[in-house]
Amino acid sequence: MLMENPDFSHEMKPWTIVADATLARFDTTLKGLTDAEARQRLERHSRNRLREKPPRPAWMKFLVQFKDLLVIVLLGAAVLAGAIGDIKDAVVILIVVVFNTFVLFPCIGGRHRESSTPWT
Repeated sequence: MLMENPDFSHEMKPWTIVADATLARFDTTLKGLTDAEARQRLERHSRNRLREKPPRPAWMKFLVQFKDLLVIVLLGAAVLAGAIGDIKDAVVILIVVVFNTFVLFPCIGGRHRESSTPWT
């Protein structure tokens, strides 16, 4: 919106614009809009809302848990244990990782829904 109007280009600093110019730009007065004008503008322009990001699917939240450094280290240890022939240790480590993932998934899934963390 600011880029379209040469009077309010990106080079102008909004705090340097005088009140009269701002009122003229938005076709209003110091008293604001009347109820009828506000309704009319609402119908014409719709509500001023930000688009919400679509929620991340549950399977993606589940897989993201495997990006945790500790989980990666444990998976590496399981692979290494399997490679040297210590299958029991490899299986136990994998069971711990999978169990931890399934136990934490409901907690993390709900927590991330409420916060704006990078992995949601």
